[in-house]
Amino acid sequence: MLALSPFFLASSLVSSALAATFNVDVGAGGLVFNPNKITAQAGDEVLFTFRAKNHTVTQSSLANPCDPLAGGGDSGFVPVAPGTTDFPTKRIIVPSTVPLWFHCKQGNHCKSGMVFAINPSSDAQMQEFIANAMGQDTGTPTAPPPATGSPRVHEVMVGQGGLVFTPEKLEGAQVGDSVRFTYMSGAHTVTQSTFASPCSPLSNGIDSGPKPFTAGQTPPTFEMNITTTDPTWYYCKTGAHCQSGMVFSINPTADKTHEAFKATAMGNAPPSGTTQTGSTTTGPSAPTGTPKVFEITVGQGGTVYSPEKITGAAVGDQVRFVFAAGSHTVTQSTFVDPCNPAPNGADSGPQPVQAGATGDARPMYMFNVTSIDKPLWFYCKTGDHCRRGMVFSINETPAQTHEAFKATAMGAAPPNNGTGPDQNGTPDAAPARLAGGAVASLVFAAAAAGLLL
Repeated sequence: MLALSPFFLASSLVSSALAATFNVDVGAGGLVFNPNKITAQAGDEVLFTFRAKNHTVTQSSLANPCDPLAGGGDSGFVPVAPGTTDFPTKRIIVPSTVPLWFHCKQGNHCKSGMVFAINPSSDAQMQEFIANAMGQDTGTPTAPPPATGSPRVHEVMVGQGGLVFTPEKLEGAQVGDSVRFTYMSGAHTVTQSTFASPCSPLSNGIDSGPKPFTAGQTPPTFEMNITTTDPTWYYCKTGAHCQSGMVFSINPTADKTHEAFKATAMGNAPPSGTTQTGSTTTGPSAPTGTPKVFEITVGQGGTVYSPEKITGAAVGDQVRFVFAAGSHTVTQSTFVDPCNPAPNGADSGPQPVQAGATGDARPMYMFNVTSIDKPLWFYCKTGDHCRRGMVFSINETPAQTHEAFKATAMGAAPPNNGTGPDQNGTPDAAPARLAGGAVASLVFAAAAAGLLL
């Protein structure tokens, strides 16, 4: 094993002008090096940028990934203060093409898979290195529990795939452990509550405050220490997220289960699990009036909301707009003037989507339904998208239909469906349709050319 001297991990080294530079982020988005391996030549440079918390780059070996190599290179701990924008760095000059192995020696980070390699001989060898780090036999996908008494960092994703903590409960957590929450979408909180009142904050309890996610940036995080093995209870206090079941627990017990806590949050009586007269309780079901979350995809397949209308929305419900392509908005307007913003109305602002973005990398906008006394109307204010029919409505009525709203937006008269005034003839909508078709053709041509309008 080639041992690097600490000299190779100095922060101020300057590599050859002909050498390649590999950029590696440390701790961005979790216990990871990103990327976790590179293939380099002698004289190339590896620039490690420490993005969060307090990590190391410590040389080890293939057989013992989590043990520092005698005489090997070691960056030492590199703390990153919250709010830092000038991130600290360390550099390695690659001495040869021989494989080199590294890990983070902080806590159980290595055993959580936080390792890095230069010039592994194959993908299989890299997987062997990761497996050895996590205490596995090669090819075994699950990691064993850490040694008794060893503090653990429990990773929890917030808002990944919806209004949910993943996982939504931890069992067997010990004093000295910590929980690291990574916010993957929207703007959520981790707020401590009680078993009896899941959606109300505990006085002097833990509260992360809102942690908004911005596409293309490092997801925000919040970390808390576990100071008791008694059950503790948490929820997201954004809108009606808690009532939608967005709760989290640590060390629930047989008499105070996570399932009962969640059921109470959603307005249900806790499930008993016992046979009742004529039926068996199999789990909670949302009662009438439980807030709903409607999901709308924006720009998928063209200038369109999908679906383009919802009905039956109630006060407390939420509409989650997921932007899938291009750059669109969700802008509130009025029935009579579809393509102009309503005074003091909701507006997402432009939400550009990076090419190839999927899942939680796509931007999202949440709208809370606060009134149902009349329909709500929206459009995309990008370019002429509204006049091409890119509109959306909530709770249309027979007198004010989504189809009439859309027709007005496109410059055509509302259809005579018996609920509105007769238009005294069919309006000539051909120019509007021709313009829309021409623009659509241009968008397709631009997309084919790899451009984004």
